[in-house]
This record gives sequence, structure tokens and C-alpha cells, in this order.
Amino acid sequence: AFRTLRTTRPQLAERLLDELTVDSMPTLVQRIGMGARVQLWFAEGRLRQNDSILASGALQPIEGAVRRFFVMGALAGAGDTSLATRALRALLPGSPSADVQARLDTIPAGATLAWTAAAYQATLGDTTLARRWLRILDRIPTGPDDNEERAALRTDVESRLAARAGHEAQSLTGARQAYEDWGGHSSYSLEIVPELAMRWRLAELLRSRGLVGEAEPLYRSLCPPYTWVGFYTALSGLALGEIEEGRRHPTEAAHYYRMAARLWERGEPGVVGPWLARAEEGLRRVGES
Repeated sequence: AFRTLRTTRPQLAERLLDELTVDSMPTLVQRIGMGARVQLWFAEGRLRQNDSILASGALQPIEGAVRRFFVMGALAGAGDTSLATRALRALLPGSPSADVQARLDTIPAGATLAWTAAAYQATLGDTTLARRWLRILDRIPTGPDDNEERAALRTDVESRLAARAGHEAQSLTGARQAYEDWGGHSSYSLEIVPELAMRWRLAELLRSRGLVGEAEPLYRSLCPPYTWVGFYTALSGLALGEIEEGRRHPTEAAHYYRMAARLWERGEPGVVGPWLARAEEGLRRVGES
């Protein structure tokens, strides 16, 4: 019921979560409800509330995942860079070093964490640090089934570095290759999975080059009925609204604009303000104020 409601009536979805998280509910149900609330708040752009809950210690079992949400939202342009930087420092204390390398070698998510740091620095931070994180990523041991995904992680970071250097064609080529190198594309991934960041970024790069026909299926794959992936769904809804409006399909455009606006209407202005304004202006243009 919650998954259905959050796509159409996020406020009602949260009322359901209120019922799931009362003290009388079993502990497991409360934890599931809390995790769902955190995910919904990231989608809506209510980052300060998530930050407060994280600071309280109530999210201790899922702290690492929540911090990665802050970073991934910022990478997509639907986050707060100061909160994302703090989250990244908590995930990976210190700068890239042999000690950090040794710790990442021993945990299952080591390669993903190294990519998270490298991608963030390549996109929004210090490109020198990005290259140092990339070297650590290369040195983390891999199993025989991890080689394709490791290649995709590296190529994605290189594509981001190319974009920072102003090499747009090279960046698009790299983004395509990273997406193709990733072993599997699922409709059931959580927002912190690198493949979703690659998919969203490739769609944006294609659209920016006027390749809307290639970008559109990627955007659609991030929206209902195929999936719901928080801020990626909202951002893709806005993009599809603009694409459908450009084709003079007002009904279809209104559907996607409304999807995005409903998710963002309770978000923090500093996080979702520009996105919400675009969605609401789109609704007005197609006669759905």
C-alpha cells in the first residue's frame, strides 16, 4: 500500500508510515517504516529532517546507507553539497591513504564506497582527490564476477572527470560505456546503487546533446510503472514532462509534471526549489495549474 501511495499521494503515504512506526508496532515493522520514511524524505528533498534523525542515532542499523543517500542526491543535483560532504567524511574518514585502502579491502562494499568518493569529487569536489580515490578503487581485490562492474565504476568516474575538463563528447562516450559495462540493470535497485546514477547521468547527457530519442527510454525506466527510485523518479518525471510538452502532448506532460511536483511540494526550497518551480510552471503552460 505504501509503495502505491508514494507514487501518487506522498502525504497520504506518510500518514500510513505514522501508523507503522507507533510504539505498539513490532520492532521490525517500526524499522521498516522508519527506513521507508527516510527514503520518502530524500525523494521529497527534506534533507534536514533526515540529518536530524541520523544525528539522533535512531538510524544506527542503516547509517551507512543513509549517508550514501546524501551523496547520491547531491550527485544527481537533488541534494545539499554541505550535507553530502559531511556524509562522505563520515563514510570514509580521512583522505585516500594506505590505511583507507586496507579497510576497504576487507568489506563487501569497499569498491562501491571508493567509487562514491571518486564520483563525488569528480563531479562536485576536488578532481585530484577523485583520481586518488580512483587508484584505490583499482587496487581493491575483485572476484571473477566483479570485473564488469569494476570497469563500469572506473569508466563512470573518468567520464565525470572529462566533463569537468570540458570534454563533452568524451564524457558522453564514457557515460555510455559505463552504463553498458554494468552487468545488470534492475527495476528493484535502491537509490544508492551506482547503476542508477549512471543511468540518470547518461539520460541527462544524451538529452543535452539533443538525443532525446535515446534519453527518453532511460528516463521512463526510472518512473512508474517500471520502478520508483525517489529523487531519480522526480527528476525523470520533470524531464519527461518537458519532452512531452515539446511534442505538444499536454495530457502526458501534465501527468509527469504532476508526479514531480507532488513529490517536491514539501521539500526544502534550497534543495528542490528550482526543480519544483519548473514543474509548476510546466503545469501552468499545459493548462493544469
